[in-house]
Amino acid sequence: MEDIKEPTTRSIEILRGLENPDNWKLTTRMFVSEDTTLINEVAEAMDFYHGGHLLNIRYGNPSIGVWTPGYYFYIEGDLDE
Repeated sequence: MEDIKEPTTRSIEILRGLENPDNWKLTTRMFVSEDTTLINEVAEAMDFYHGGHLLNIRYGNPSIGVWTPGYYFYIEGDLDE
């Protein structure tokens, strides 16, 4: 298993803006960007705080979306195996 990196300051600020203000452990809104470096930073912040992330990549579209189903999703093991 690879080590999860400490999130960057800008990725933490972006993540806080995507989280549910009433409960940060719930599903986040999607962050969309064409900047793959920034997408990776936000994904790493989601991994660090929520336990994982999902990418939304559309063929022919240069932008990538990243979001997380939330801390509860990963901690409760709701992943389909």
